[in-house]
Amino acid sequence: MTTPPDGDWDAARARARSEVHSLLAPGERQCASCGARSRATSRSCPVCGTPYTVRRTKLLGTRRAKLIAGLGMLLVLGVAAGLVALLSPEVERAKSTSAAATARARSRAIESLVRKDAAEQRLHLAGVDRRDPGSSAADTVRTRTRTAIVGDLERGIAADDRARVRAGTAAGVIRYVQCSPFPAGSRVSLQAAVASYACVAVNRLITSGTKVLGVLGDPFWARVDFARGRLAWCKINPRPGEGGAGTGPPLVPLAHACDLERPAPAGF
Repeated sequence: MTTPPDGDWDAARARARSEVHSLLAPGERQCASCGARSRATSRSCPVCGTPYTVRRTKLLGTRRAKLIAGLGMLLVLGVAAGLVALLSPEVERAKSTSAAATARARSRAIESLVRKDAAEQRLHLAGVDRRDPGSSAADTVRTRTRTAIVGDLERGIAADDRARVRAGTAAGVIRYVQCSPFPAGSRVSLQAAVASYACVAVNRLITSGTKVLGVLGDPFWARVDFARGRLAWCKINPRPGEGGAGTGPPLVPLAHACDLERPAPAGF
């Protein structure tokens, strides 16, 4: 058997190593970032340093995140829609119940106020011994008699309001009652058999030094029949913001004899 020369063995071994190396060597890869081609075994491009697998991983991660976010949003919207559908009838019922309760409370408050005002404004009637002597008497005598009858009216109202204070339905100390012809600024003619008066049961004086500037107290409306010696009066509760005591119409209608905004009745 002939032995090959040593040089042939070396060449054969070199070829074998080259073939094995070529079989095991990595394939050529192209960088997605810079486009360079390389057979390097590293995970990054030897030219720009960009990892070969980053783009794909990032792309897959972004898509997955978007998908998860989208599904999460759909879930949240679905739950919200379900809650709205479930709670809307309850909310509407609660609103309706609250509105009805408010209306009932307001109605009860108004009814209570009306009852209170109606009780406070009830009609009071009285008779006096004095009478206007009529046109056959001197004007001075008639005027003096009428002034005395108005004084009787003031004393009757004072007694009435002091009784209210004792009952707890009025407050303050009643000093006196002051009655003036109604409407304010008018005068009562001797030819008028019946006259209208706005009165105040005074419980407070408005003063400046020793001068009295005005009075405060409980307002009353009254009528006097001078010819028959008859008196009628009612405490009134004027609407808020309608000026001084006794000048505004009450919330609750008054008895006809006391209602100075209506013509006087034929008799009382």
